[in-house]
Amino acid sequence: MNWGVHSKALTELLRSRGQQQFRTKTGRQLFQLSYHYIQIQSLLTGSGPAPEAREWFDAMKSSADGKEYIFMPSFDCGDQAARIFKNATSSFDQANSAAEQLAAIENTFQACKALERSMQKPLNDFLSSFIFGTPVDLPAKENESKSVLRIRNHHDTCMLRLYSILLELILQATSQPDISNESVGRLIELQQACVEESQFCICRILGALPQFLTTGHELNLPTWADTLRLLWPLRGILCSPAAQETQRWMAKAALRTIAYEGGIMQAVGSFFSNITIYESP
Repeated sequence: MNWGVHSKALTELLRSRGQQQFRTKTGRQLFQLSYHYIQIQSLLTGSGPAPEAREWFDAMKSSADGKEYIFMPSFDCGDQAARIFKNATSSFDQANSAAEQLAAIENTFQACKALERSMQKPLNDFLSSFIFGTPVDLPAKENESKSVLRIRNHHDTCMLRLYSILLELILQATSQPDISNESVGRLIELQQACVEESQFCICRILGALPQFLTTGHELNLPTWADTLRLLWPLRGILCSPAAQETQRWMAKAALRTIAYEGGIMQAVGSFFSNITIYESP
């Protein structure tokens, strides 16, 4: 079963369960697990979030306690990223000139920056409400916990995906025969900005790996769950046009550890055939 079919099945499962799924802790946990993969698929395909997402989020918020609800703002940000992705490709495809394509890319880049700013607030709110009781500036190493890193990894991967799409659109736009030199110059600036933003996300994701990925012994259940959450960020790095070769090696090495020690080689996917023979430069 491929990821698309799997995601569609999970969506139908949530629809069939309706509002009653939020009345129990098990139901809410199932929703969090299922929607995570639904959201990933929407960010991979550009299909946009499920139409029922807002209704589900509101029901989750009214039913869940604080500890369960802290991840919902991340889902909300992820859905916003999925909408930006869908709008970006749609507006670019509908553009009738190189100038209109540039405008679509500019608008998408500004939407990405606005989303990044909005993503910061849930992290600060989480730290303020659940850890220290007062707002703090991020990133501050001493203030980071696994919960914060999980949320941040999801945010960074969403943004990495958006910047990857932007880089692809920029490449297409620069190949248009009617593009002006001025537009080419601006596209180069946007390309550099997207690469820099992507690098920031990649470095933070890779920097968080030691907190989650243990080696040299059998993974226990909590660590195993954390490794599952790493699949999406690590594959995002491998798919990013902005990733450097050493960063790709680190991502592949981490996936190899997950595949062998976590026992989930199928979930690692098509990258696995290359992981076993990939050596450090």
